[in-house]
Amino acid sequence: MALFDTIRAGASGASTGYEIERSLRFNDNDSTNLRRTPSSDGNRQKFTVSVWLKRANLGEQVILDAFRDDSNRTRLLFDALNRMRLFTRLNNNSHGLITENIQRDITAWYHLVWSIDTTQSTSSNRVRMYVNGVEQDYISGSSQPDQNESLFINKDELHAIGVGLDSGGDEAHFDGYLAEFNLIDGQQLTPDSFAETDSTTGQYNPIKYTGSYGTNGFYLNFSDNSSTSALGTDSSGNGHNFTPNNFSVAAWPNNDSVVDTPTNNFATLNVLDKHGNVSTSNGNLETASSTGGSHFPIFTAMSMRGGKYYLEYKCLNNDNGMIMSIMNIEHDGGSLATDSTPGNNASAVNKVGFGLLVGSGRTSHNGTLSSPGAYGSALAVNGAETGMCAVDLDNGKIWWGKEGTFFDSGDPANGTNAAFTTIDTDTTWNFCFHVLNNNNLALNWGQHGYSFTPPTGFGRLCTADLAEPEIKNPTKHHETILYSADNGSHTAKTISGLDFSPDLVWCKNRSRANRHALFDTLRGVTKRIRTDGTDAEVADSDTLTSFNSDGFSIGADTGEFGVNANDGSNFASWNWNGGSSTVTNTSGTISTQVRANQTCGFSIIEFTYHTSGTANIGHGLGKPPQWIIAKTLSNTTHWVVFHKSTGANAWFNLNTSPKNTGTAVWDNQMPTNTLINLGFGMVNQQDTIMYAWSEIVGFSAFGRYIGNGSSNGPYVHTGFQPAWLMYKNVSQNGGQWFIRDNKRETGNPNNRSLAAEANTGETHSSLVDTDFLSNGFKLRETNEGTNNNQIEYIFMAFAKHPVKYTRAV
Repeated sequence: MALFDTIRAGASGASTGYEIERSLRFNDNDSTNLRRTPSSDGNRQKFTVSVWLKRANLGEQVILDAFRDDSNRTRLLFDALNRMRLFTRLNNNSHGLITENIQRDITAWYHLVWSIDTTQSTSSNRVRMYVNGVEQDYISGSSQPDQNESLFINKDELHAIGVGLDSGGDEAHFDGYLAEFNLIDGQQLTPDSFAETDSTTGQYNPIKYTGSYGTNGFYLNFSDNSSTSALGTDSSGNGHNFTPNNFSVAAWPNNDSVVDTPTNNFATLNVLDKHGNVSTSNGNLETASSTGGSHFPIFTAMSMRGGKYYLEYKCLNNDNGMIMSIMNIEHDGGSLATDSTPGNNASAVNKVGFGLLVGSGRTSHNGTLSSPGAYGSALAVNGAETGMCAVDLDNGKIWWGKEGTFFDSGDPANGTNAAFTTIDTDTTWNFCFHVLNNNNLALNWGQHGYSFTPPTGFGRLCTADLAEPEIKNPTKHHETILYSADNGSHTAKTISGLDFSPDLVWCKNRSRANRHALFDTLRGVTKRIRTDGTDAEVADSDTLTSFNSDGFSIGADTGEFGVNANDGSNFASWNWNGGSSTVTNTSGTISTQVRANQTCGFSIIEFTYHTSGTANIGHGLGKPPQWIIAKTLSNTTHWVVFHKSTGANAWFNLNTSPKNTGTAVWDNQMPTNTLINLGFGMVNQQDTIMYAWSEIVGFSAFGRYIGNGSSNGPYVHTGFQPAWLMYKNVSQNGGQWFIRDNKRETGNPNNRSLAAEANTGETHSSLVDTDFLSNGFKLRETNEGTNNNQIEYIFMAFAKHPVKYTRAV
């Protein structure tokens, strides 16, 4: 059989065109590691370690260990709480530095840098740690090395990569992928020597280091996989080769040399999105075991919206009882735990699956199984056969087969004889594997090279083969800007830093109880409304005074509606780009003034409500809005909110009440490509402003999830790294409209909250922990507001980066 390897079919957008060819997979179950002992000392006071890595699991994991004995060592690692750390022990005296932010994203690549110069007189400059180019703050109690202290890295003692050395035996093995491992002996460098930010996409990308490596420096790029011993080859020119231990370069699934790299991130299984007793191994490309007698699902870390993808898989042991499927991303994280077939649970929320029972070749959809032998045949066990799956999400079709032939005379290249032909192409999908008992399944989206040639037009599930997103750099359409008031003075200010002129500016004082203040270009400057109440619009010449090309200007207003202050208060402003012009829209029964940006799916609509019956208005977006908020301007009526997940027979007010039902607000008619429908209950509500958003793949997502009441909460796929997130309990009183963003909290956990319905200041509490990740967000708390057991939540999210251009968070 042929080995089809699509290496270098395209990168993920690196500005310099620099591509990393390979990475090395570390599997902690195999105790994989690299070792070398320098022949002499290098510079133990000044050096830099730079490495790109992708985690496969969480917990304590050592990246580099320099070891003399238990009392004398230096370790670079993730600690047990998943924080980047430097630990050193000299003559049994220990000290170290631990970052505040937590690195528990396993869906994409991190760039980590330890930059060290203990000769610095300023202690804070001696050890500097960076994640994706951002310097990290340290937890209280961390201690810098003494001035001129010599660490054990670069000493003529044993150095190990991927394992912690200890007199009692090896420990804390790294689990995941390493690439571009540089040790620079004798220089304290910043990340700029190893990476840069792309000016078009905003993606943080590797560049080739071109400086000196010094005495004991080395560069491991893992590009030579001609033999197992070659995996530790030093490409710095110093010849400091490492000895590999327990790696393999055999054919997949056993090859630890893969093309999953920082310049082309591949799909793997997502241990943050598994249910029941499923475990993984080998870089999250194998299911290791499951117990309990039920099918337990685990999902891929990379989701799909459109496109054509090809997957190969093998049953590694003598059990082929799993189900291989695609499922939509609004799966029910609670009741999914014991599903036996895709979509087979009446209590699930919009949970649809298209699957194959690997052990019998029967198809499964929403609990309905095909007859035995009606579609395909069983996949042989013990790795004897290779299964195939081709997914066409441009045309809504899926095929399965094995050993180079698709079942039922299927021909994905020509689009014929598919197993299913009704897959929704406007839905985001994930591969899902329902694992039964001890199903050991190996997966390959092309990071190993394929056993068979994929059908024409079908690619790998990796960032290089993903379609270009409609918006490459979301910060040109939505962004959070933070600013501070002057302490002791009433001073007008100009707030800048945006890549666009904002059309909606939403401000909130973070430091104290002040009302929210919203301004938009349709109503004009100085005219403010609030989300934390029902007040009519107020005109105040001392609030927002101009919309500028890169921000806005504010007056000296310090009242309860204040967007400024004289006490040094900190403010957040959330900004959206509404386009370049306002037009009269006569598509509906009511004429509207509309400022619409179809590129990012945002429009501002001003109109006067009807006086009887029902009506509709034009919105200018060209596709149906999926989140709408509206406020009457001249009276004290509540805000009304539409969300696609609860439908047109429901609405919310911007308060802590659960959803309301009935036709009064949206006339039980979903928005169309041109119109928003208005119910009989909105008659005589007078002048109104409405903000409407349609979903743009890779930029915005509006969906729902089911809480599980656990600190290991649901993983919610968005198709991007979130920059701004709001979520709401659908059915219980007291559910706030929590707002998070990536500026008030720059790392994980993200637990700085403001609430749209409340005038309170910002809260900072572990009770509301949420991780922003490269492809969505993960709930880490158990409170009513975001993750009560079996309670439905809606969310609204906007991107920092689409999946194609994102890094681990």
